[in-house]
Amino acid sequence: MFFTSIDCRRETDTGRILDPDNEYLRPVLFFAEHIDNLHVEGILMKNSPVWHNFIVDSTNIFYEDVIISAQSNRAGVEPKNGDFFNSLNVDHIRINRVWVDSDDDCFSPKTNSTDIHVDTMYCNNSHGQSIGSLGQYEGEYVIVKDVVIENVWMLNGNNGARIKVWAGENVAEGFVDNITFRNFYSANDDWPIFLDSCYFNVNAETCRKFPSKMKVSNVLFENFEGYSSGVRGRAVARVSCSPAEGAGCENVKFVNFNVTSPCGGPSVIICDGVEGGLGVDCVPFDSPEAKAALADRCTNPEKAKIEAPWPVRDY
Repeated sequence: MFFTSIDCRRETDTGRILDPDNEYLRPVLFFAEHIDNLHVEGILMKNSPVWHNFIVDSTNIFYEDVIISAQSNRAGVEPKNGDFFNSLNVDHIRINRVWVDSDDDCFSPKTNSTDIHVDTMYCNNSHGQSIGSLGQYEGEYVIVKDVVIENVWMLNGNNGARIKVWAGENVAEGFVDNITFRNFYSANDDWPIFLDSCYFNVNAETCRKFPSKMKVSNVLFENFEGYSSGVRGRAVARVSCSPAEGAGCENVKFVNFNVTSPCGGPSVIICDGVEGGLGVDCVPFDSPEAKAALADRCTNPEKAKIEAPWPVRDY
């Protein structure tokens, strides 16, 4: 099959298609299962009702020179769940030169995704370059390992580099291992780095009582530049690790991290439960330093704009 573009959504039924009580599930724009050697190149994917790409039980996946756009044409109605890429039980993923302007995860390998290399991505208005979410379904054993994500521009998002694992009473066990986020430029992101072990919207009491069962190890955040949105005050990164036996974080490091806040003053990194520290100064979430940093208020920067780092076809 050969396409130059796919535009999947009309605005007339947006409210109905997003209704959680709708008996019909929203369709994924591109779904592939039991595939070996999938190549997707030079294509525009636009306005999917839910994830733009979902790859399952496959190997050797290649995406290159792809543009993702999920934009609303109606005031007050925003796109929802417009992830660029999700994977389940997939080995050997290569993503090169992808431009994403959407409302959700820019890139999001999920359960049992291994051997991943992402090189050169632009992500605007996203929830992050996310590992996960992982561990949602009790009874599974979940792994994501051997991942390099590098040369990334993160603009106007909730998060930049992100790992998210579930906490709660009925969650899965597993591990995240050997993950590198390298050469990130953050502009106007709420959390330029967020390792979240209390996903999804789990309150502090529940997270303490039923912490995540996922082990997170050998994670490197290297060469981060730019500035946050100031939504979190002077706090520019947070690493939250599970206290559960056999879970938690081990060998999570920051190297050459130079992200500032528009609030001025010293930027603060928040960390909890990291074995051996992060390699940079950090403070617990409940500390006076963290509370003061989070309480700072300042004028948010204007929406960040940046030219694509490679030629983008005008569709």
